Amino acid sequence: LKKNNMLIDDKAFEKELSDAIEYFQKELASIRSGKANAKDLEEIMVEAYGGMNKLNTVGQVLAEDAMNLKVNVWDKGVLPAVEAALRAADTGGSVAVDKDSIRIKFSPMTEEDRTKRVKELNDETEQYRVRVRQVRQKYMKELDSLEGVSEDETERNSKEIQKRVDETIEEIEKLAEKKESELTKI
Repeated sequence: LKKNNMLIDDKAFEKELSDAIEYFQKELASIRSGKANAKDLEEIMVEAYGGMNKLNTVGQVLAEDAMNLKVNVWDKGVLPAVEAALRAADTGGSVAVDKDSIRIKFSPMTEEDRTKRVKELNDETEQYRVRVRQVRQKYMKELDSLEGVSEDETERNSKEIQKRVDETIEEIEKLAEKKESELTKI
């Protein structure tokens, strides 16, 4: 859809499609792959300094190796609060406190865990395919409701909408395939 020939709100349509991809990427990041990932802990909230703070504002999360993370807490006074937040967050790892840091050790995922995560991934992927199709339906309806537009114009716009939806679904499927290979790799 060229901007000057646009029959629908092109910016809104593109935003809905790109938002779907962005949210799907966030969902994928939340599916644990069995390896220690510092990003998994960044959003954990810690009660410190009279309020709730993200973990990365009270300490630094480092990956020591594929199965271990270390949290270097800047202020030892908040160490107990960080430990409590990590234990409450259900990270999938065991939490151990050193004198000025906390280690999180992850166990390798079992075949059953991997199968469960792949099913979770497939469910999420399907939800986002449906979400993108709903965006298509919304804009196709909008296109159909326009009056005084030639059939050729409507058809051209309809094909462009479908093309962009197909590209978005393809992107979602590529992201899902990549995540699945991470999950099934031992």
